[in-house]
Amino acid sequence: MPYAQKSRHLLNGIARPAMSLEDDLRRVEEHVAEARRLVQRQKGLIIRLRAVGAKTLDAQRILWLLESNLRRFEEHTDRLRANVRRQKRRQNCGLFSACKAAAARITSPTITPSII
Repeated sequence: MPYAQKSRHLLNGIARPAMSLEDDLRRVEEHVAEARRLVQRQKGLIIRLRAVGAKTLDAQRILWLLESNLRRFEEHTDRLRANVRRQKRRQNCGLFSACKAAAARITSPTITPSII
């Protein structure tokens, strides 16, 4: 379903109003921040495991998964940012076109038929 047509979605079986692109972007940015924290935490764990001579293969695999998720969140963020920019350009273009049309109506000379 096109994004502009999305009006409501279900959350825990309850209908909620759809979020705006800006709301979606904020939420995804929070996910990116959390994913970065998890990646850093996992890297720290691997360093500590190596320091005590423990095996790190499982921890490294988890790190790869966390980094993969982080990349996906970052790609999603990039797409949403592009959509927000596109939406703002459309809105500005619409406002600009409306203003330009109004200005043209005001400044265009009106031709009045003369009666001879």
